[in-house]
Amino acid sequence: MKRMIVALVGLVVLGAAAAAQPRAIGVRAGWSGELSFQYTTHEYQFLQVDLGCLNWGDNHNGFRTTITYNFIFSQPQWTARGEWAWYAGPGAMLGVMHTQPYNRCKDGAPVDAHNYFLAAVAPVFGLEYTFWFPLQLSLDIRPPIGAQIGPGPDAGFFWDGIIFGFIPVLAIRYRF
Repeated sequence: MKRMIVALVGLVVLGAAAAAQPRAIGVRAGWSGELSFQYTTHEYQFLQVDLGCLNWGDNHNGFRTTITYNFIFSQPQWTARGEWAWYAGPGAMLGVMHTQPYNRCKDGAPVDAHNYFLAAVAPVFGLEYTFWFPLQLSLDIRPPIGAQIGPGPDAGFFWDGIIFGFIPVLAIRYRF
């Protein structure tokens, strides 16, 4: 009985500690739209999970999820109110993509569409500003470097990560 009470108290303390950690939820808009969630793990570290779509018109559609573990390495005091933070960290991206060729017919015969599995490392580097009210803005780059795995002609290196990954992305999150 004593062990059960100690275990129950331990679970309550862990749950309270997890609930006390700052979190943020919002959107990232840039290369593609993403839903974004941040969870502070330590004072200068946070986990970020993003779920987004891959859409380049009629010929590329899919979705991806990216998880990064970020380290705050500098907090400059540029303004009297709010908090600035430079961060960077490693991450991973997994997703699926469906491609339909631009030319759907070749010599009168239909051209097949292909499905791919995406796997990549996704390093991130960014700057965020947390207002004195519960709003957070961030600007970052996250070039996924990996592979498209599948039976089609586009299998191989995931070039879209290099082409679009170095374009800065703006994120707006509600912090709670």
